[in-house]
Amino acid sequence: MTDASELHVGLDTWTKRHETWGEALEFAFSELRRAKDDVVHVIHVRLTTQGGDELADLDDLLRRMKFVPSLSCNSLKDQPCYAAAVPATFDLDAFIATATQLWSRLVDVREALAKSELTLPRLSVHLERGALGDGHANRRKSSRGDISDDVFKYALVWIEQEKARGWVIHYSQKTDLDEQLSSVLSFLGLERFDECPEFAMTPCLWRGIVTARDSTFYDERAAEINAAFQAHYRYFLPAVTTLLDIDKAALDLGFSFLPPPPSSVEAAQQAAGALTMNLVPFGFIRHAGLRAIATRDHRDLMSLLPLEGHLKAKVMLAGSVVEALMLDALVDQQGAIPEATTRLSLGQLVGEARRRGAALSDMVVRMAEVVVDFRNFSHPGVELRNQPLGQEDAEAAVALLNLALRERRGGDP
Repeated sequence: MTDASELHVGLDTWTKRHETWGEALEFAFSELRRAKDDVVHVIHVRLTTQGGDELADLDDLLRRMKFVPSLSCNSLKDQPCYAAAVPATFDLDAFIATATQLWSRLVDVREALAKSELTLPRLSVHLERGALGDGHANRRKSSRGDISDDVFKYALVWIEQEKARGWVIHYSQKTDLDEQLSSVLSFLGLERFDECPEFAMTPCLWRGIVTARDSTFYDERAAEINAAFQAHYRYFLPAVTTLLDIDKAALDLGFSFLPPPPSSVEAAQQAAGALTMNLVPFGFIRHAGLRAIATRDHRDLMSLLPLEGHLKAKVMLAGSVVEALMLDALVDQQGAIPEATTRLSLGQLVGEARRRGAALSDMVVRMAEVVVDFRNFSHPGVELRNQPLGQEDAEAAVALLNLALRERRGGDP
């Protein structure tokens, strides 16, 4: 994640535009000069009122779109703000119109989910899991109903275990669960079970509602749970659809909202696994300098992959090749690389390349948002402020590289 100071501290700041939206929001679009040849453009958002669920929804929306909170913003009267680096050509009007609409729709989703006893997840709140084990093993159970809509089947079951008892709502898609829906359902905290007896031993997703140890399936709380279960028919699918729409609109702006589905990195590694151990011809890269850099760094990465450790080198080399691929998509007719694009984060660079016509899937855009930005680790001071690199960071960076290579080359290698 970009450090807040990187978006506010420099030699000079020019606030190019300032806008307000009602009484709740202020926006600023600024140009920050950090050195003679180091200029970054930043969008700042300030919440002018505090408190309430709706403002908590906006806080979560901005954080999921990778805006960085700052305690003092020099473009908004030294008040707290959320900031993100953007291209020089960033359309502030389109952002304000879309972001405020997404905020309104997120409020609607939270209220719809509440009717089904579901909580809109927040980045600031840890999601507790595991109180009902795998949600299926039990000493005693009672099936309490099933309903369905156009996409999902739902089953409500009461289970009693050795140390806990409660309700489990099971979800099954009528067709194979696609990646987009998987991302939403994971976001909502649903867990997968591969052989669910409620759906003829086929996979399901489930969530548990733990009750008091002496409760039963016919007490006062049972009526509330049953009403929430029945509300799925009316509210669950529209809420899921709206979350998908919010994510698509965020992607169109160059951001993202939903995380990649849990299996996406693993699937990417499997789908492109054959590529990780083979040198790739980079003749499809138009810019000669970028082609030479990509070839060199990919070759060095291939030599390190079979070795234990070298996590920083693997992340930086994989990120370098991805950056070269994206910059090549942005080269102008004179063969020059737009200066502003060299200062974007990796996720923003991928989003900008897709906005300008590069054939890149939603999975690549989402993965680029969550993969650690390799350039942070070229500065020891910034590296110290980040969590230590793990094996999963290197694997995610290589998986992103493999998918980006596959898509920029136009198909299977």
